[in-house]
Amino acid sequence: MNFLFFGRITKYKGLNILWEAYKRLLDKYKQQITLSIVGEGDLKLNVNEIKKTIGTNVVNEWIPNEDLYKYFGRKNVVLVCPYIDATQSGVIMLGYDFLVPVIATKTGGIPEQVQDNVTGLLIEPNSIDELYKAMEKFILNIDILSKYSFNIKSYMSNFSWIKSIGKFEKYIDLEGTKGGECL
Repeated sequence: MNFLFFGRITKYKGLNILWEAYKRLLDKYKQQITLSIVGEGDLKLNVNEIKKTIGTNVVNEWIPNEDLYKYFGRKNVVLVCPYIDATQSGVIMLGYDFLVPVIATKTGGIPEQVQDNVTGLLIEPNSIDELYKAMEKFILNIDILSKYSFNIKSYMSNFSWIKSIGKFEKYIDLEGTKGGECL
């Protein structure tokens, strides 16, 4: 299983929580897991320790759009967003573009983006134990990757231009029968 932490690295994103959960997972699953920490910012962790740890990859720089597939396009990827506090996450939607399931925290509007046990798993913020269990669920049940990916594809179809136009047309009568008012 390839766990991915992606995006601007700041304290509220909970990278320290992920690191602790990952180290615990290594005790049982070191041959089955990897962790990529990809993004620009101050890691505030011991980078040397991370780089020396089996199965880890740190890319501490901004990633251009044409290189996103290198991280999201790998086999068996799970995006991990252990945010301590957040209003929403553009990274989750980016992951969905690649049909990548997510583990994220129940903070801000994130539960509106992640359908628990449908497109990913939701956990409580600041919980190393819950993050560990969610990551382990993916390790032990690799079949849920394809199930969640399928669900993501269906979920993302709600955001197509055609569907957006259809929703817009429900609120505005283009032929003037509603007096052109917006509801």
